[in-house]
Amino acid sequence: MRVSAAFYPLLATTEVVLRNAVSDKIRAKHGKTWWENDAFHSVVGGKAKGMVLRARNKRAQEKGQVSHGCMVAELTFGFWANMLLAKYERHYWTPLVDAFPDIPASVTYLDLSAKCDRVTSLRNRIFHHEPMFKRNITKDYSDTLALVSWLSPDAALWIKPRLQIMAILRQRPRHHS
Repeated sequence: MRVSAAFYPLLATTEVVLRNAVSDKIRAKHGKTWWENDAFHSVVGGKAKGMVLRARNKRAQEKGQVSHGCMVAELTFGFWANMLLAKYERHYWTPLVDAFPDIPASVTYLDLSAKCDRVTSLRNRIFHHEPMFKRNITKDYSDTLALVSWLSPDAALWIKPRLQIMAILRQRPRHHS
């Protein structure tokens, strides 16, 4: 439980930098009210479009108006992570360095998408209170921190010294033969 709890600050940071990076690119391509844009709706298709329209309608009912910030906050981590699926690569993420200027040159789109999938799996396991003992926690930590650093090096520099994940791992009992 301590390991899962220790991941919360890193996963929260990951969620913020991911949704900001993805939403900034979508807004740059489809305008300030991208959630109303027919071109955006046709790119994302049925399920994602439904999520966007439900989020818009909910915010409109609650607040009377809808803003970019409201939409970014209302849509789920899964929505933002799914925007990195291969089917969106040519619409938003080519060339990758234009979308994510701080990503290392050696990182391919498939690398980014795979890392995001692994981090999403970790996030869901932790947030749904599922067991972590069979996971490679060190790899989970390095994957998540790498994703944050690719999307926002400043956020990675800020969060890293605040994390206790590896210190907690070093305290776990060791099995001796």
